[in-house]
Amino acid sequence: MGINIGLDESGSAIAPCRDLRRDVRKVHLDDPSGFEEYLEYDIKVDLETAKGAVGDWDAFLKRNRINAETDAVYMDKVKKDEDRKILEPLAVRETT
Repeated sequence: MGINIGLDESGSAIAPCRDLRRDVRKVHLDDPSGFEEYLEYDIKVDLETAKGAVGDWDAFLKRNRINAETDAVYMDKVKKDEDRKILEPLAVRETT
């Protein structure tokens, strides 16, 4: 019987690169052209459009566990596939 042990140095508490790997910096760019692949996006639908599209608003909020006081419907929060199919054509992709 053999035992294989793999060590990951960067996972060690005393690894010199550990702090550098955990340090994430964000910057604001006035012109993000050339950096599109690195941008973070929110895919969302404004409230009025979503309310008109889904029908029973209270049932929609309850089945997807979305806070009623939200400023928009974020697509990553919509859990039900039926609701996603309705809202995806109406969604807008915005940079954060």
